[in-house]
Amino acid sequence: MTVTLTVRAMADAEYAIWGAMRTKLWPDCPEAENEADLAAFKSGQGALKIVLLALADNEPVGFAEIGERSIVDSCGSDPAAYIEGWYVEPEFRARGVGGALVAAAADWARANGYTYLGSDVEVDNVVSQHAHKALGFIESGRVVNYRMRLK
Repeated sequence: MTVTLTVRAMADAEYAIWGAMRTKLWPDCPEAENEADLAAFKSGQGALKIVLLALADNEPVGFAEIGERSIVDSCGSDPAAYIEGWYVEPEFRARGVGGALVAAAADWARANGYTYLGSDVEVDNVVSQHAHKALGFIESGRVVNYRMRLK
C-alpha cells in the first residue's frame, strides 16, 4: 500500500490534534501543563518556534516541535534550533515519517539561519538513540541530572 507523506507547519485549526499526540508522547505530563504549552505556542509567547506535522494521506501521524536553545553541547556559541518533541504514531514508525520530520526541521533551521539542529534522548530510550544516529545526529555527551527541593 502506497501512502502519500507530507510534512508541513501545523495550521491553527490543528492544535487539538497536536495536543492529543503530545499526550501520547508524554503521558505523565499533567493535562494543565500540556494545555499551557499549547496556549503559549498559540500566543507566540512559548519557547517553540514551529510545530511540524507529518500527514499520511492527509491524516496526522506525527509531529516535531522545534525551539531555540542558546547553549547546546558541541554547537559553539551561537543559538541552535532544537527538537523539543518528536513523535510518530506506532503504526507509522520505521516507515520514514520520523526522518521526514527531522529533514523538514533541518530545512526550517537552515532557512532561519541556524548552524546546528540539536536534540536529546532519555538514556534508556535506545530505540530513539538509534533513530537519531540513523538520521545523522552525532552523540555529543551524556548527562545525569540531579535536583534538590528547596523549601
